[in-house]
Parts: sequence; C-alpha cells; structure tokens
Amino acid sequence: MGLFITAPQESWQYRAVEKTGGNQSELGCYILATLGWQHGRKPPRFGSTAWIDKDGIVHSHVQTKEGQVYLNQAMRSIQEITDNFRGLADELKLNDDDREAMFTELRKWIAKDERAHSTI
Repeated sequence: MGLFITAPQESWQYRAVEKTGGNQSELGCYILATLGWQHGRKPPRFGSTAWIDKDGIVHSHVQTKEGQVYLNQAMRSIQEITDNFRGLADELKLNDDDREAMFTELRKWIAKDERAHSTI
C-alpha cells in the first residue's frame, strides 16, 4: 500500500492505518488525523484538531477527495467515532496499553468540548 508513516509495522498505529486503508476510508481519515499523519497526503483528510459541539457532534476542517475544503464541518457524533475506534481496537486485538494509547490520541485531537459537564 506504500504507507508513509514513521511507526514500526507491528505498532498499533501502523496496523490501524493499514487496516483502515488510510485516507481511503472515513475511519482511516480519523486515524490519520488523530495521529497527525494526514499532512502531505492526498485528500480526503480531516483537520489537525477537532471540537465537539453541545450536542456531541464532532467538527473539523475537511478536505474532500476532489480537493474542496470545508471549515468546521459537522461530522459524526463522538459516540459513533468512539464506537468505531473501539471496534477497530477489537478487530486489531489491541492490548490494554495500545487501546489506551489509541484513545489518548483521539482525546488529544479534540481541542474543545462544548458538552455540558457536571461539577458535582
């Protein structure tokens, strides 16, 4: 597939990108964005950061396969994205440390979360 990434082939990062086809799938675009590996790649691709609105919808910049750019595009719910990451982790049979690392990268990609949070 000719992946241009700087991780060993046995790493969860490499395996996740390879399994999702990189930017050839929506989940692959999320993986590349969370890892910061989408730059220099041909579109489609998502922005280097994202934010969650009060309804739990993730927004990010999006560049389509045709090259059209949409700023702050509403994407999927954070629950859908989390479920997809969880499914990928299961499919890759990631151990607990690698699962935690994957979700840490997803959390780092989210720059702002506008959902209500209880302070109780």
